[in-house]
Amino acid sequence: MPQILWNRRFKAAAIAVAIIALVVLAVNILLIGGDDFVIAFNSLLNPPLAIIITVLAAIIWRQMSAEKHSRLLWAGMLIGWALWTLAETVWAIYTISGQELPYPSMADFFWLLGYIPMGIGLVTRVLTMPTKPNRSQNMIIWGASAATILIAVAFIFRPILQSFDPDRLIESILNIIYPLADLFLLIIVWRLFFTYEGGDYGFAWRLLVVGFIFMTVSDFIYTYSTWQELYYPDSKVNLISWLLVDFPYTMSYLMWFLGVHALRILLREQPYVEAVIQPKMVRRYGHVLVYTKNDDSVIDVSPNFSRLYDVDNIAGKPLAEVLSVSEQVVHSICEEIRVEGIVADLPIEVVSRSGVSHDARLCGVAIFNRQNEYTGADLLVRVPIEDDSFDKALSQEARGMVRHVLDHSGSNYKAEIRQFLADYHLSYLTSLLNIASSQGGAAMSQSLVDELQETARKHNWQLQLNAQTVLDSTVYPLELLREALPVLVETAKAFVSNMTGPAFVEAHMKELSSRFGEAVHEDAARYGKMASEVAFADNR
Repeated sequence: MPQILWNRRFKAAAIAVAIIALVVLAVNILLIGGDDFVIAFNSLLNPPLAIIITVLAAIIWRQMSAEKHSRLLWAGMLIGWALWTLAETVWAIYTISGQELPYPSMADFFWLLGYIPMGIGLVTRVLTMPTKPNRSQNMIIWGASAATILIAVAFIFRPILQSFDPDRLIESILNIIYPLADLFLLIIVWRLFFTYEGGDYGFAWRLLVVGFIFMTVSDFIYTYSTWQELYYPDSKVNLISWLLVDFPYTMSYLMWFLGVHALRILLREQPYVEAVIQPKMVRRYGHVLVYTKNDDSVIDVSPNFSRLYDVDNIAGKPLAEVLSVSEQVVHSICEEIRVEGIVADLPIEVVSRSGVSHDARLCGVAIFNRQNEYTGADLLVRVPIEDDSFDKALSQEARGMVRHVLDHSGSNYKAEIRQFLADYHLSYLTSLLNIASSQGGAAMSQSLVDELQETARKHNWQLQLNAQTVLDSTVYPLELLREALPVLVETAKAFVSNMTGPAFVEAHMKELSSRFGEAVHEDAARYGKMASEVAFADNR
């Protein structure tokens, strides 16, 4: 059930609409005030409703300034309703003055002119909808449209053409144009009705669609009854006039009001952001290279070695002495490298020359000659750091060696970064998927998943997406996730913006972003860069 039904402002508006509808029914059924009063009452009720709807549409249009399709939609609907408001006002002036409204009149000019921007706006909505009706829904749409066309032909077009009167030429033309315009809008709104299957936005748009259906029914019967001179004959109220023409027409404005009011509430309310799981931060490391011979003595070290240890006479010294660790630890490390060929993220405690102890990690790759004899190792000491200054002393060649050791030693640094990036971006994707589901129903959320899958296909990203967890797994290559996830987030934002409006989505994303610390956003930017754009940041 749509959550907006529990909104206090919407409930108040719905109660007011129900009261107005009941009052209209009572006045007409009981013929309160006589025929003249009922006729005037039915005519004068619509102008204030039209004015309110136009004002609300103008407010929504202003909120849509950031997205051209939404802005065009609401500009068309705003202008259409504004022109219909002028038509209602002209009709009301004639009614108040006691004059008989000529047909055609200036009111008809405004009504017919209003169909043009209204049609453009609704067509824009249909063309830019992120989801489309399925096959069975299309069959219902075209079936209902065909039935409506047959009814119009049988009861409106055929009688008018059969009893064509040259003296009523303009009236005959208008009696054909009105139903045609209504048919055009009806086919469009039927598509909208079946496109939205649930959610708050779907509920609001369905109210608007019901309003257009009421208007079409009223216009059809009005056209038929005026041609047959059954609409308030001799200024007398009859069942056709009020029940089949005036009441549905007033109900169209009441439904439009509820729909526009609901959309305004949804666009203005503070977006709810569910609790997010904070991505596990990837610990930053500085990297020191140590090159050894087959006897575990040191050949050379990287330039930043001096930030940890004294560098005097390093060449030829035992590894245990250079790293200031026990010979037993070094023996265990070197034995594992000889046997396994690698060592990955082995915890070691190193004490710098300043006496500071560091819980470091050691990675290493064995070097073998062509005879498969062990000739030494490339070792990498990973020291926890707080900033990026530690590795600045490394040359491009040394940074390449760091990447080589990390990649070939089996270090889990890529897995940590991969999980961090996945958690970070999936927070946004899951939140956007939840918006699509809550505002447009299950069909809309599935359409978003389909859109994301199509985006992945176009980029040749081998990703499997679903409506529950978005990604079926996070165990994809880091390079793939680094490239794909930001694009998928932008695709989802565009999809949901097209459905709810960009202002709502931006507010939602801003609120979600505030749930992460600044360090999280900084690391997301750092690790999200392509490897070709940075020399070394992805190894921290």
